[in-house]
Amino acid sequence: MKILKHFWGLGLLFVATIAIAKSKEIINLNFKGKNPKINRYKWSSQQAKSYAHKQKEAISTLLGVKKAENWENLRLRTERPDCFDPAWYKERPMPKNLKERIYSVLNYPKVKECLQIESIDTKYDKKGKIKKVIARTTHCGTIEFRASYLKNFGSALINENIHLILLDIDKIKKIGASKYEIEALIGHELAHILFDDLFNTYLLLSRHDQIINKYIDTKTKQKFSKCFEDYFDNYIAGCEVRADIVGTFGNLKWIRGLIKFCKKIENHFIFDNPPKAPTPVQRIIYMEKVYKQIKKEKTQS
Repeated sequence: MKILKHFWGLGLLFVATIAIAKSKEIINLNFKGKNPKINRYKWSSQQAKSYAHKQKEAISTLLGVKKAENWENLRLRTERPDCFDPAWYKERPMPKNLKERIYSVLNYPKVKECLQIESIDTKYDKKGKIKKVIARTTHCGTIEFRASYLKNFGSALINENIHLILLDIDKIKKIGASKYEIEALIGHELAHILFDDLFNTYLLLSRHDQIINKYIDTKTKQKFSKCFEDYFDNYIAGCEVRADIVGTFGNLKWIRGLIKFCKKIENHFIFDNPPKAPTPVQRIIYMEKVYKQIKKEKTQS
C-alpha cells in the first residue's frame, strides 16, 4: 500500500523529532539567529508555528495527506464534529471576576485584531447569574465561555459549529491564580481556536481510523497505530507550544502570568500528562526565554 510505504519510509526520518519531545527543552528558541527587523514576540511566534507545522506535516505524511491541497480537500469533505458532551462537565454560574478576565482578554487590541471580534455579550440565567460570555468573531465564528467542572483548568471544544471555552473555577481558585494568570489561560485556549486545533486533531484521528479499518491488514494494525501514537503525541506537543507562545499575544503580563501559572501547577498537582505534551517545567523553560527577550526589547526601545 502507498500509505504503508510512507509509514515505513519515514519511520527513521522523524526519530530526531520524537527525541526532541522527550528532552527537557522541547523547542529551541535561539534568539541570536533572529531577524533584527522582526520583533521578538513575532519571531518566537513564528518559531512556535514552524514547530507545530513540522509535527503536523510529519503525521500528515504518515497518513498520506502531506500535500496542502489534499489536507484542504480533507477538511472540506469532513463535517465539523460535535465534540461537546454534556456528561464531560457540569455547567455552573460564572463568577463576576472570571467574566471580567474574559472581557479583559477579548478587548486586548491584538486579540481583537487576530480574532476580528465583532461583539461581546453576557447571557444571564433566570436567577440573574452569569451563564456565559459570547464573542462573535469574523475569523473563528462564535466563541462561548462557560464556567465548569473539569479534569483540567480549561478546555476548548466544538459544539454545533460553536467554539466553547470551559474554565474550571475551583481548580483556578485552588492554586490562587492571579488575574494575569487567568488571562494567560484564556489566551492559551483562544490560540487553540485561532488555529482550529480541535478540528484538525479530529481530522487526523478520523483519517487514522479510516486507514486502520479499510487499508491495513490485522497484523499491521498494531504497529501502524503505535507509530501513529508517537507522531500524534508530537503533533499535540506542537499545538500546545504554539498555543502557549502565540496565546500571550505579546502581552508581558500574560507571559509572566503563564510562567507563574505553570509553577503553581507544578507545586499543587500531579498530572498524567500526555506522553509528549509539554510538562510545566518544559513550558517554564521556553516561556522564560520569551519573557526575558521581549522584556529586554521593550527596555531597549
